[in-house]
Amino acid sequence: MIKDDKFDSSILDTIKEKNLKPKSKWTFLLKDYVVWALGVVSLLLGSIAMSVIIYLVKNNDWDIYTELSGSLAEFVLLTMPYFWIVFLIIFLLVINYNIKHTKKGYKLSLPIIFSASISISIFLGALLFNAGLGRAIDDVLGENVSFYDTIINPRVRIWNNPESGRLMGMIVEKVSDSEFYLVDLKDGRWLINIDNVKTPLDAELDCGCPVKLTGAIEGANYFVVEQIFIHNGPGRGILRHHLNGQASTSVERHRRIMDMMNNQ
Repeated sequence: MIKDDKFDSSILDTIKEKNLKPKSKWTFLLKDYVVWALGVVSLLLGSIAMSVIIYLVKNNDWDIYTELSGSLAEFVLLTMPYFWIVFLIIFLLVINYNIKHTKKGYKLSLPIIFSASISISIFLGALLFNAGLGRAIDDVLGENVSFYDTIINPRVRIWNNPESGRLMGMIVEKVSDSEFYLVDLKDGRWLINIDNVKTPLDAELDCGCPVKLTGAIEGANYFVVEQIFIHNGPGRGILRHHLNGQASTSVERHRRIMDMMNNQ
């Protein structure tokens, strides 16, 4: 009993010494709400990442993977959306951390939390993908982020390899029904010949049209096409960015010519 008295006394002395006061119920409730709010935000961001992953995977040139790599396994490794997968994993970990720190979250096991989080992210990500969000995000990043083709979506570089028979870009000028000029991702200008295309396109090839080509280099910046595909998937934004750059250059060149003519 004496020991208990001494223990109680020491606790009281500590409380008085440090001026400790009991926290109100609202303090704990507010903390819980904040943790849950952060968890919900993380879940939404994870779902957005999932919508982009679904968009990239669905539009991954599965029908011609044999022409882009040696095997299916190699193709998958080359074209996995690693940036978005890492992005998703980070937010799943944040979700798990937040749930574990809620009032009753400690009772849930990590596998249960993780499984529920990934399931909800897939479900919401599919809804957002169907609403066009995955495509919209990829387009915006392609147009505005300088490291899009090196970090966010490096698989577009697979198509930027004319030495290996692959070329992607925007049509900037039509020469004839069988030839046009194309600007690639490195701002290289190519004369393209489509006389030997195996499968003709149903769509019209107009200026501003994004295309992917397979074929071979037959001369200095001259590319003869075997297959041509309208590019309407991941990487459209970066092509639009390059096309705008070409258009701006053409306008500036035209302005300079007009200035020279006016000064003569």
